[in-house]
Amino acid sequence: MRKSCIQKVDLERRMPVEVWTASAGWTAFCALVHSSLVKLIELIGASIFVYKHITYI
Repeated sequence: MRKSCIQKVDLERRMPVEVWTASAGWTAFCALVHSSLVKLIELIGASIFVYKHITYI
């Protein structure tokens, strides 16, 4: 566990700062897009459920 952590730090130190920043930015962007998509899907699902419930009554 500790060895892999040390290797990761060593790898990040060797990596150019631009590459590391870009990958970190990309990861953050992907996470943001993913959470937005999940919220959108939940919203659509909820609105369909409500619509069916209203039309059922």
